[in-house]
Parts: sequence; structure tokens; C-alpha cells
Amino acid sequence: MLNTDSRGFLIENLNEFNKEHSPSIPLGFPRERLPQELCKNSLVTMMICLQHQQENLCGYENKQYYICKKERDAIIFQNIKHWETNDVFPSKDPADQQKYIANLEQERKEIAQKFEKTPTSIGNKHKRWRMAADLEQLKWRIDYLKELK
Repeated sequence: MLNTDSRGFLIENLNEFNKEHSPSIPLGFPRERLPQELCKNSLVTMMICLQHQQENLCGYENKQYYICKKERDAIIFQNIKHWETNDVFPSKDPADQQKYIANLEQERKEIAQKFEKTPTSIGNKHKRWRMAADLEQLKWRIDYLKELK
């Protein structure tokens, strides 16, 4: 949960912040399409602050990392869609396009089955969040690819 108080921006619960996973990169996605700024500097600055201060005194650092991560993830999602809709999908014949979508749907089905079998526990929470994020991302990809057909 994010909060703004008299001390500025802070993340009240870093576990809630970590729940927002970054996109999964599809196989074959060109490395050069990844943003150059992967938030290393803002993450290091936030971590140093958290090691030397109370969590609620690192509002500025938390905000800078959060903004950087959100912008980076938006760029990655945009680049994935652009790559898939302009380079990968149109270059396939209709049968291969159908197969490509079917493979994504199969991958989504397999992750959903793993998600349902993974026990809900403290030890599995990050694993379940990652699977839920992957399910959502695969649904998004399938939906925009089906619109192209």
C-alpha cells in the first residue's frame, strides 16, 4: 500500500509493493528492446536508505524506485506488444498464427494448473504472485493477438 503523509511518499508494507511483479520476457524477445535503465541506481539508493534509516524516513527514495519501476515495466510491456504485433505475429502464415496463440493458451493453462496446486502459505506467496502475474500477462498477450486475426 502506498501512502502520502507529512513526511512524503512511503510504502507502508514493502510486501504489498513486491506483489507488483515485473513483466515476464517472452522467449526470443530481443535483448536490445529492453530499457537501458533497469532502476539499478534507484534500487541501490532505496536499499542504502533502508539500511541506515527507519523505513518511514526513506519516502523520497521509495518514491523514486516505485516511479522508475512502473515506468520501466510500462516500457517493457509496450515493447513486448510492439515486437509481437509487428515482427513476430505478422510474419507467420495463418496456421502458424493459430498455433502460436494455441501455445500461449496452453502455457496459460499449465500455469493455472500449477497455481491451483500450489498451497496458499507464507512460503509460497511470492511464487503464487509471480504465477498470477504471468497468467494476467498471458491473457493480455492472447487477447491482443486474437484481435489481429
